[in-house]
Amino acid sequence: MLHVKDIMHTAYRVEPRETIADVARTMIAHDVECVLVVDDHELLGIITEKDLLRAVLPTGAELCEADRLRAFTDLVAVAHDHFATVVGSVMSRPVQTIGADACLVRALCIMLLGRIRRLPVLGPNGEVVGVVTERDLFRSVFMEGQHADRMIG
Repeated sequence: MLHVKDIMHTAYRVEPRETIADVARTMIAHDVECVLVVDDHELLGIITEKDLLRAVLPTGAELCEADRLRAFTDLVAVAHDHFATVVGSVMSRPVQTIGADACLVRALCIMLLGRIRRLPVLGPNGEVVGVVTERDLFRSVFMEGQHADRMIG
């Protein structure tokens, strides 16, 4: 049986005082869809690509009403005004977590019932040891399915 620790990956951490621009650079540099907001080893929140976009971009209604935002560069200029915002003020919290030794079915249940896509993984002492994403579970389900097909066929 597979456990969360078998499929989790590195969790990148940022501090709540870091700016949106700095966190975005970290996410782009490491090609990750989320980072964990940690202060003195305490998990405070999570920041996703969606959180960052929501923090810097106008709402859909504002976009439709704004005649001045005719080009993508105009949109980026508006977003730039929010780049100095600290992530502690826009992070998602509270954060649902899961233990590294939990089974994948448990992780899937938490994610589906909570409508969340990423779960920070905690070690035995409550420390962050990784993150498991919906994509990780997706890959595991289909890779295991392919393995089972080969065993049968």
